[in-house]
Amino acid sequence: MRKQYRIKDSNEIKTVLNARRKKADGFFSLYVKPNNLSHFRFAVSVGKKYGNAVARNRIKRQVRMVVANHVKRSMGMDVFIIIRPSASKLSYRSIEKKLKKLLDAQKISRGENS
Repeated sequence: MRKQYRIKDSNEIKTVLNARRKKADGFFSLYVKPNNLSHFRFAVSVGKKYGNAVARNRIKRQVRMVVANHVKRSMGMDVFIIIRPSASKLSYRSIEKKLKKLLDAQKISRGENS
């Protein structure tokens, strides 16, 4: 994904967290906040308790792929995803299914025909 779709500044991430529009399950927490841009932006966070750097980078790549495939890019939203350590047991299909459910709950998914 291009850099225009990423949130890098910690202050911007804090504003998304403070908006308190959150959906979560035991594996992921998804925070959403409208932005004034013509496209969405997102950030992914995974703590050190998840595993070593290889495992953390792998789950981040998988989450980025799910977001790239299932989020409406034309929607002006900031999305922040926190990955919980329990997600380390999930396969890619399970990650996709669980994140899609959270994205649908926040009404930012492309829908079934993506």
